[in-house]
Amino acid sequence: MGEKIKKPLHQQFAQASWLCPALVIAVNIFLRPIREDPSKAEALSVVFALFATVMALMGFCFGIAALFGIKRHGAKGIVLPAAIGIALSSVYLALFVINLLRGAGVV
Repeated sequence: MGEKIKKPLHQQFAQASWLCPALVIAVNIFLRPIREDPSKAEALSVVFALFATVMALMGFCFGIAALFGIKRHGAKGIVLPAAIGIALSSVYLALFVINLLRGAGVV
């Protein structure tokens, strides 16, 4: 029987870095009809914002951690997924900060 070959940890980090923001997008699409109900919209928005922020921070951290494995494992399977994860997470975090500042009346 075939043995399953395990990916190096840094390749797993790279994969997780883009999966975290992808999960946020998928959950957002899934929850869209529920958020249109005014009675559930406010509470669900707060919970989703916390979930999305934590996942974006995790995606960013996983991407940075993955890049530290390039020297040991090579760039193949690490650079592109980590870069995509870092970019998606950074965009989300930037939008989060802008909206937070707008809500506080700073911007």
